[in-house]
Amino acid sequence: MDRMAIFGPPGTGKTQTLVGLASEFITENMAVLSFTRSGAKELVERVTVRPRFVGTIHALCFKHLNLTRRQVADPHKFFSWILGYQEHINLALQFGNLSIKLHRTMEECISMFSEEVYTPPIHILEFYWQSYMNWKKDYGLMDFDDMILRCIGKIDPFDVVIVDEAQDLSPIQWELINSIVSSKLIVAGDDDQSIYTWAGAQPLGMLELNAREIILAQSYRVPKEVYKLAQATINNISLRKQKKYFPTPEDGYVQWNNDFQISNLQADTSILCRDQYIQQRVEDEIIFYGLPYRLLSPYRFGWFENIYADLIRAIHTDDIEFLEKHKQWLSPRGKEMVEDGHMPDWRYAMNASMEMMHYFDKVDLFIEPDITLSTIHAQKGRETDHVILYTECSSRTENLQDKTATRDDEIRVWYVGLTRAKKGVTLVNGINAYIQT
Repeated sequence: MDRMAIFGPPGTGKTQTLVGLASEFITENMAVLSFTRSGAKELVERVTVRPRFVGTIHALCFKHLNLTRRQVADPHKFFSWILGYQEHINLALQFGNLSIKLHRTMEECISMFSEEVYTPPIHILEFYWQSYMNWKKDYGLMDFDDMILRCIGKIDPFDVVIVDEAQDLSPIQWELINSIVSSKLIVAGDDDQSIYTWAGAQPLGMLELNAREIILAQSYRVPKEVYKLAQATINNISLRKQKKYFPTPEDGYVQWNNDFQISNLQADTSILCRDQYIQQRVEDEIIFYGLPYRLLSPYRFGWFENIYADLIRAIHTDDIEFLEKHKQWLSPRGKEMVEDGHMPDWRYAMNASMEMMHYFDKVDLFIEPDITLSTIHAQKGRETDHVILYTECSSRTENLQDKTATRDDEIRVWYVGLTRAKKGVTLVNGINAYIQT
């Protein structure tokens, strides 16, 4: 079998390279896999022949097993079923799933990855984990790891398999990939950008393929000064694939600023935080100044883009149809006016908090935000002109950072944060032990 591993440092056009290869090796009996369906579709958008499968690894297993959504285990339903202490159940499921992905015991996974000052006794976590396994069995449910394990060696092989973001594959996902390819395997990724080891990712999986290696050598994103800091940082990894690549011709900038004022920002700026605790504090400051912003989060919208902001825009543009559709978010007075066909005053029309209403009173809701706020993890795969990188962490994250087993993981996270910038990086709140000065 022919194996090819493409190592793509930040901004080197990894996806574009894969698009070219997908066109070169196109066959109907081909699988194109990525961690998002949109990512997989992007890889084959210029291909004339429709491959046998395009999508995520989990979607491939879901389709092969002919499952319905009702057969997929939802941990939230398990929480309601067992009526236990949810934080302990969360930890049990986290470390139980890691034990499956990494082929280790739950106790070993706790030792490697626990970020808690206090971790419940192992017998409590094992009880909840076993209860979860029994719950799935009794109700005929499967979670994502079950799907993968069930499909290893059971899916008819593809002539060609292309995998993007391969640095985020877990050991059992590698087993599945190896079992579904008959002729050519092409994987692309960058072990330096593997920041999901806490979820079971195997950063060095690409190195263990015994494949022909291609290293993309020119970044079209990272300027010289940012490149120097990023390389000095990532070189502290204990075990990694050595990759020489070149920055853009622009000098760019790196600056440390402990007196940073969030009200003075340039266009196309991303504010990156290590964890959600720091992100929330920064968001509070953005709200205080009444600045328009976008929040990258899988859990919620920022105030500039939430339903109340959309309702105010609808009121200002006389969009009565939108108000009718979402009138459950209006106050009784606002709802009554809309039902009578009248446009309400936005200040009295919604059930939003007073703090949120003060923000709406200050912000211009009709301009394009210059600010994107996110954690470093949520910004992965994106780029922006300017990066404001908050170098502090919550105490919970610091507890995780102190573990020897996760030191390399932390370095990779900060490396990813640094290399999102096309023009420059401003580091806020002092020295960080993982960023090489």
